[in-house]
Amino acid sequence: RKSSGLINMSTNDIALIIPIISFKFDKELMEEHFNENYMESSQFPKAIVKGTLENFSLSEVSSEKKSFKLKGTITMHGVTKPIETPVGISKSGDTLKLETDFVLQPADFNIEIPKIVSNKIADKVNVTAQYSLLK
Repeated sequence: RKSSGLINMSTNDIALIIPIISFKFDKELMEEHFNENYMESSQFPKAIVKGTLENFSLSEVSSEKKSFKLKGTITMHGVTKPIETPVGISKSGDTLKLETDFVLQPADFNIEIPKIVSNKIADKVNVTAQYSLLK
C-alpha cells in the first residue's frame, strides 16, 4: 500500500506513484466504495504525478522546510490533467522529506458519483501526501 517517488537531481524531474488503495478514510465502508465503485481501482490501480520542481537545488535544502513549485501532470482513472502545487522539502541526513497537499475534483477525472449519494460526497477532494526519499 506504499507509494513511491523519485527526483532526478540533475534535471529536477519528479515522479510520484500513488496506489489508489492507499487512500485512507474514516470508515472502512467508505474506503471500499471509493475503490470499487468510484475509482475502479482494479482497472486503474494507481495515480501518477510527473513533473519538474521549479528552481529546485539540493544545496538549498536543509532541515527547515523550503517550498518549491511542482509543475507537471497527474494521471488518475485514465485521465491526465495539468497540476501545479507547492511541495515542501526538507533534509534529514540522507533523507529528503516531501510534503504536499492539493485539491482534485473527481469530475475532472471522469469519476462518476451516482446522484443518489452525490449530496454525501464532496465535489472537491483534499489530497495530502508525504514522502521520505533516500539518496
